[in-house]
Amino acid sequence: MIPVLTQGLAVKQESRYQTAREFVQAIKDVLPKLKATPASSSADDATAVVQESTQIFTASKDELDSMTNLLVDYVGPIAKNIMYAHNAENTSVSELASEIAREIPEPEEREAFLRRWEDISGTRIDATPTSVSTKARGKIGVVSFDADMLEKLGEDYTCYMGPMAVTLVRHYAASTDSLEQLVDWLAGEIPDSRDSQKFRDAWL
Repeated sequence: MIPVLTQGLAVKQESRYQTAREFVQAIKDVLPKLKATPASSSADDATAVVQESTQIFTASKDELDSMTNLLVDYVGPIAKNIMYAHNAENTSVSELASEIAREIPEPEEREAFLRRWEDISGTRIDATPTSVSTKARGKIGVVSFDADMLEKLGEDYTCYMGPMAVTLVRHYAASTDSLEQLVDWLAGEIPDSRDSQKFRDAWL
C-alpha cells in the first residue's frame, strides 16, 4: 500500500496518478494482498494505528473511524496524524471531538465539524472549540499571518510536499503566531534533509 500512496502524493504532478480512476484501481489491486496477510488484517482500517493506542477512550472502533473520516473533510490527509497526536489527552468521545476541532483552522469549519459529529454520534458537545488548550506540540497562538504570505509559502512548499502542502500550511499556521516556528514545523515534514534546509533558508 505504501508505494501506491507514495505515488498518489508525489510532489511532481507527472509522477502522480493522472486520474482518480487510476488511483482507485491501484488501491483495489493491492487490497486482496493485504486481506490475505494475517499480519496486515487491519490495514484496511484508516484508524488502525489510532485504535491500538486508544484503550483509555470509551469510543468504539467505528466511532474513531467515523471521526477520522469526518476530520478528513476539514484538514485533509493529516487527519489520522492529528487523531494519533491527541490519543492520550482525553477520556471521552465528546472531549476528543472538542480537542480535535481546535486543530481546524477556520472557526466556522470547527463549528460545522462539531455539529456534524453531534449528528453522527447522537451526543451533545458542550465544549467550546475555539478555546485554547495545550497540545502535543505546544499552545495554539494567535493567527497573525498575512493571507498573501501564506499563499506564497504554500506555493513554495508544494515544490517539496506536493498536494498536501496547502493543508499542512493552513494546519500549522493556525497553531502559532511565529513565522520561525511555522517554517520549522513545515520544514520538519520535508523528508529530504537538504530540501528541508533549503526551505528554511528561503523563509528565515
